[in-house]
Amino acid sequence: MKLNVKKRGNSLSVIIPKEMAVNLNVEDGDTLFATLIIVGQQHHYMSWLLLTAMDF
Repeated sequence: MKLNVKKRGNSLSVIIPKEMAVNLNVEDGDTLFATLIIVGQQHHYMSWLLLTAMDF
C-alpha cells in the first residue's frame, strides 16, 4: 500500500490510509514500531518498511 510522507517542522510524518489503520487497529496517539527490511545485494536492492502495532 502506498504511504505518503509529509514534512512537519523538522520531522517527517507518514500518512496511514484509513484502511491500513483499521487493519492495524491503530488510532490517533498510538505507537507504531518501524522495521526496515532490505532485500537484495549491493546496488540492486529494495527496501521495505514494516509497521507493527503492539499492545502493552
